[in-house]
Amino acid sequence: MAIQLANYEINIRSFHPEKDFGWSGLWFEGDNRGFSLKPSGVAPITSRIWHKLTLSTKKTIITTRTKSDPSKAPWGDTKKHMMII
Repeated sequence: MAIQLANYEINIRSFHPEKDFGWSGLWFEGDNRGFSLKPSGVAPITSRIWHKLTLSTKKTIITTRTKSDPSKAPWGDTKKHMMII
């Protein structure tokens, strides 16, 4: 009887549950979602920053990946927030 060694994937995400957030008028785009068990880096799950660690006990290999999904602030979208003087 052969023993099957497992592969593990650990996802760590930092996200903001509201649609937007900020202080003193500096509003940034949030993630507009709750907690999720879905893997990181798969649409539609977004995070301000996420880390994925994969451990293969069969091959004794650890791989890591860190990424940030796009984030916007109102002053970055000139078409949407133009002021007419």
